[in-house]
Amino acid sequence: MRIGQNVYFGSFQNDWYALKLSTGELLWKFSAGGSNQSCDPIKSPVADETHLYLSGLDGFIYSLDAASGRVVWKRQLSAPPSTALALKHKALFVGTGDNHVYRLNAGTGTTISELALEATPVGRLTLTDDALFLFLENRSQRSGHIVSVNSDLTKLQWQQKSSPEWASERPAMWRGLIVTGNCRGEAAALRESDGALQWKVNLKGCIRSIGSAEDMFFVGVQEGTIYAYEFSSRR
Repeated sequence: MRIGQNVYFGSFQNDWYALKLSTGELLWKFSAGGSNQSCDPIKSPVADETHLYLSGLDGFIYSLDAASGRVVWKRQLSAPPSTALALKHKALFVGTGDNHVYRLNAGTGTTISELALEATPVGRLTLTDDALFLFLENRSQRSGHIVSVNSDLTKLQWQQKSSPEWASERPAMWRGLIVTGNCRGEAAALRESDGALQWKVNLKGCIRSIGSAEDMFFVGVQEGTIYAYEFSSRR
């Protein structure tokens, strides 16, 4: 994560660092506490011009002063964060392990709104001006959902179920579609407005990442292959 001339990153030990980009000089180190005996990967932080926001392995969400590493606020929700943080219009969005998604005031950490969901939010969130797209996972049933909720977190707009659960990192936006994939090699495109299925392609491998550029989208699978697909404007 970069803010201005500094770069920020975390470790498996729940330590967070700020380095001067030009020289690698250590500017500060912050330890959030909590153990990580299972070596779970840390969740990606987010930032604005002056603050770094992160989920600690101790279950707290932190706002740090980006220049000094000083804790501006910390917040413990009803359950530990189960998704990465997302930031838009001075609000933080995060899913928690008790099947909720929250919108927090980035300046204070207080709750603006929250919404109960059918299963546990996972992965990274995708935000537009009007909606939040996220994956839900029910591990006991090996099933998942992709859902769209409005940006105020007052209503569920649509959801689509998948079995097995979605395995790609986040709902990927491309040309008015949400593209996602699972570990059976199925890549699916859903209409952003209502979740209606538009097309599917079958690949070999467990789909972990999806990206796009203009008329092309790219799929990376766990086994090491990258696929590139091109669609004409007439499709």
